[in-house]
Amino acid sequence: LAQSAEPTMLSFRTFIHRAPECIPSFAKRLQELWSEQELTQQLGNVTVEDLATLLNDFPQAAASVLEAATARPFVVSEGRHPMPARVSFACREFTVKFQMPCLCFYTPE
Repeated sequence: LAQSAEPTMLSFRTFIHRAPECIPSFAKRLQELWSEQELTQQLGNVTVEDLATLLNDFPQAAASVLEAATARPFVVSEGRHPMPARVSFACREFTVKFQMPCLCFYTPE
């Protein structure tokens, strides 16, 4: 069924509600047919309710949707704007430091 369905978001939403067992193979087919950018853009139209239904009822189908919808972000230069290695949760305004205490601590797992 997933191989014969038209590769559109309408078919995808129909599979979500009528035949979620077809989603992993249909998502794989969409990955082969569509570019990565087009695929993430189209799968961004999946509603929260649809995804919640899949997560609750068919976790394997939800995993394939999330895998198909996520992509490596476009980076011009990894060295120029790297992700920060450290983050400070300290209050940034001097006056706020004395008004309300900011409690942050680390607990190892």
